Amino acid sequence: MLRSLEEDPTLVTGIVRSGYLAVVPRGVALKGAERREQLVNARTYGDVRRTAWGEWVDDRDMLLDHYYDQYVAEHPDVDLDGLADEELWDLVSPSDDAPFSMDGHPAFDSSVSDSAQSYEADIDLTTDAWIPREIASCYGERPSGWSAMPAREYEEPDFLYPERHREEIETELRGHGFTVVHDERLILKYMTGR
Repeated sequence: MLRSLEEDPTLVTGIVRSGYLAVVPRGVALKGAERREQLVNARTYGDVRRTAWGEWVDDRDMLLDHYYDQYVAEHPDVDLDGLADEELWDLVSPSDDAPFSMDGHPAFDSSVSDSAQSYEADIDLTTDAWIPREIASCYGERPSGWSAMPAREYEEPDFLYPERHREEIETELRGHGFTVVHDERLILKYMTGR
């Protein structure tokens, strides 16, 4: 694991979900935070298309009907009958300068679509991926009572890491050769972009 983090063997820890510790490599946290912040701050479809999330707003299979409905609402006198899906998509998909919001968008908002995906990082799975197994088995707790997310398939983490073991976990990580920085703000930004 250290070899895969050669350039920066720093792990960032934080408590962002009540009572549980998150552990993420600093490089992963910084990159994920930047990607999610770009999406959260996007104000136009062009802003989104210039990010890693562009394919989400240009998913023809998922969004053609949504964009069609918006277009018809804005242009009630236009006759779209007889157009092939590709022609229709070219006409109804939002232009780069069209205003964008995640709220109400079926790619991001599960309150309007069962097909919406969460852009947020799954902090428990990220922690599982990076914490050494011997630390996980010593301090981790098996999750219970978790249910499937409505808009996407949910993968249950192997362990959750109770906040009460923070000092022991961070000490063990340092003993494995990692530099450990506690930064809840970065962990939260990695998760949500906010």
